[in-house]
Amino acid sequence: GGAGLAGTTPPGAVAMRVAARAVEDSEAGIRSAKAAGMRVIAVPNPHFPPAEETLADADVVLASIAELTPDLV
Repeated sequence: GGAGLAGTTPPGAVAMRVAARAVEDSEAGIRSAKAAGMRVIAVPNPHFPPAEETLADADVVLASIAELTPDLV
């Protein structure tokens, strides 16, 4: 059978969908996480801030990691 194939669920198994989250500070990290389908929380690096259009792709933008709470994740 196809039990070993990616994307298949063996008979009787329960398929689960897991939502991934990413906390990123860089432009590359934000874009990569978004491209992977993750919920993206951006905490821009003040020394090398991501471009505004990249920050617009994030689901949440925080000014500081201190603002990160379990409710946001």
